Amino acid sequence: MNILDIIFTAVSTYIAFKLFKYNENDKHHLPNEEPEEEQPKNIILCDTQTIDGIIYVWNKATNEFLIQGKNMDEIVEYFKKHHPSTRVILTKNEQTN
Repeated sequence: MNILDIIFTAVSTYIAFKLFKYNENDKHHLPNEEPEEEQPKNIILCDTQTIDGIIYVWNKATNEFLIQGKNMDEIVEYFKKHHPSTRVILTKNEQTN
C-alpha cells in the first residue's frame, strides 16, 4: 500500500462520515432527503391535461378543478402557496390541440 492509497482511504472515510451522519435515534437518510417525520402527510393525486398550450389540473379523487397555467412553474407556485405541506403527484393525460 503506497501513500496515495492511504490518503485516498482517509479522505474517502472522512467524506463518508460527513455525508452520512449517524444518529442512533434517527433513521439513516441521505443529506438531501427529508427525515421521515418531516415528509408531507397529505398527498393530492392530480390529473393534468394540456389544451392549446394551457395546463389544466384537477384533483383526481374529487374531480375538482384546481389550477390552470401556461407552464409548470405556475402550477408549482400554486401548490407551494396553497398546499405547502402536501405532496402533489401529477399524472398527464393526452394533449389536445
